Amino acid sequence: MQEPHPIASAFFASHDKTIESRRLDNNSSAQQRTSFVSNIRNSIGWRTRFASATMHPVQIAPVECRTLESDNSSPVKFHVRQVFPEHNQIKQASNLGTGATVWPGSIILLRYLEKLAHDPQQQNVLLGKVIADLGSGTAITSLASALLGARLVFCTDGCDPVVDLARQNIHSANLELTNTDESLKGTSIEKEECQFDVRGCKIIAKRYLWGDNTLLQELPN
Repeated sequence: MQEPHPIASAFFASHDKTIESRRLDNNSSAQQRTSFVSNIRNSIGWRTRFASATMHPVQIAPVECRTLESDNSSPVKFHVRQVFPEHNQIKQASNLGTGATVWPGSIILLRYLEKLAHDPQQQNVLLGKVIADLGSGTAITSLASALLGARLVFCTDGCDPVVDLARQNIHSANLELTNTDESLKGTSIEKEECQFDVRGCKIIAKRYLWGDNTLLQELPN
């Protein structure tokens, strides 16, 4: 059974408590506010479907140069962790800040890039490119960039616990994608800078503060 995400759990627990208290209140204005909150909750239902899950599922169709012979260009699936299970959930979520969650915007961006990558009338803006993912969070967009044709991805965040989370997600996602750990044998995800090979694309996961020019010096020509 998947563990509940603390932020989502707190939101829905508070909402349910409000609904129950307003249900017992015959005041019409209170009923109207209850209806308004319920409508908001329903409108964001599509994006909270996996918000309460520790492991967020991701499905994406990789470009031809990132497929395996057995894939036949079919979509691949992997998961990214939204919080660490080995630590106290609330405390860890606080340490990770906003980087602990797969945000709806990242899913929309993923689908948009996927559409561009497979539309014959559009240019695949990721093919053969070097990508700098700033504020990578769970690393979902870094992994998507790798599968959609990028040749090098810098997966970065300014928060050390978030970088650790991203490294863990890249590591575990790669194991899912390859169904083996041979490609990562001997790789330590505790290093200051970790490199992973995701179907021919190198992903470098590291800490980076916006405005620091050191990352620019590492970008290839």
